[in-house]
Amino acid sequence: MTQKPPVQKLRPDQHVEPEISDGQIDLIGRVIVLWSKLEAALEDTIWFFLSLEEDEGRMVTMRLSADTKVQMLRALGPRRISDKGLLIEFNKTLGLIDELKDGRNFIAHGVWSR
Repeated sequence: MTQKPPVQKLRPDQHVEPEISDGQIDLIGRVIVLWSKLEAALEDTIWFFLSLEEDEGRMVTMRLSADTKVQMLRALGPRRISDKGLLIEFNKTLGLIDELKDGRNFIAHGVWSR
């Protein structure tokens, strides 16, 4: 993943405005909503691989972080996916999720201003 640039000091002619635009708020919200859907899909996949019904599956995955869900799927994938090409794509997708996680966390937990 690309490293965040270092924080730069403001020049004397610059200042921070704590407000952000409605468009920025909408985009931040979109990231949060789509990430929630992604995590739900990770959970569904774990439940499918473990042959769990929704109520049992929730007990297994409800407190797991996205990191833990991805690690669990990395371990389960080779045991449940026999097609080598599909397994390669599955692992690539998990790698992409790993790469996106830090950006999502920055967006979700960052302090926004302009």
